[in-house]
Amino acid sequence: MNCRPFQFKRMILLTLILSTITLAAESKSDVRGVWLQPYAITEKTRVATLDEVRRLQLNTVYLRTPTINAQGDTHHGSGNVADFTAALKQLRQSNVTVHAWITNKMRMGKDQVDFTSEQERTKQAQWAVAILDRWKGLAGVHLDYIRYSKWDRPNAKKMNGVTATVRSIRTAMRKSHPGKQLTAAVFTADFSYLGGRWGAGGSPQWDGDVPAWFQQWQKTNANNVYLTRPAALHRKGEFKEFGAKHLYGPTFFHMQQDPVTVGKNGKHHIDAWSVMLRRKPKE
Repeated sequence: MNCRPFQFKRMILLTLILSTITLAAESKSDVRGVWLQPYAITEKTRVATLDEVRRLQLNTVYLRTPTINAQGDTHHGSGNVADFTAALKQLRQSNVTVHAWITNKMRMGKDQVDFTSEQERTKQAQWAVAILDRWKGLAGVHLDYIRYSKWDRPNAKKMNGVTATVRSIRTAMRKSHPGKQLTAAVFTADFSYLGGRWGAGGSPQWDGDVPAWFQQWQKTNANNVYLTRPAALHRKGEFKEFGAKHLYGPTFFHMQQDPVTVGKNGKHHIDAWSVMLRRKPKE
């Protein structure tokens, strides 16, 4: 990809999304978008950035939100209000759809909040609503880092906490801002060793709280991709290949994300997922 200037080239290479995503209404929308960090929308960089958005014919921008105060709480972001407001206005003038991009696990400015806390889930919902209250031109809120930081075995309590957080945000948005979209980035679905293995008689022996829907899917799809290809674990400088007797699955379980359960029961708590892919960009 030949992008100009270099600063925007680096940004695009790191964050460009060129994909088709499935929306809640089960229709498909071609989303050509980019995540924009604050350094890309300063007074000095904004003109070049927006020119490149138009040149690439992007139709969606996920714009990193600044810190905002609401109901006595400080919800941490990045950048400043003036730059965010100016970028939103100019993007909308170019008919680009803009979503507020928030980093959920760092709401308090720390590396990790506790999604199992009902109080935290309430504050997460208040955060999303406060952003939409302040910037009317936004199409919705985009959740990022809606997960735990530490790689660990799937943990039902933590996973349910993440799911409940998304649902709290969705409920609050439907009440105060009906029609606004809620989207989210989910951790990579690349192969991951889930800690279990095939037991005697060919029955799977799962290790950790692997969601029941995935266990059933694995069982009823004998040739699924997680069984037909080898997986590897790369952690703390160690690299180990696992044999065919071990049970594999998507990496997002280890970060306590369960995107399927979030959207169950026809309630469509998420309008669209963006699945991360770990690929080294080519210069």
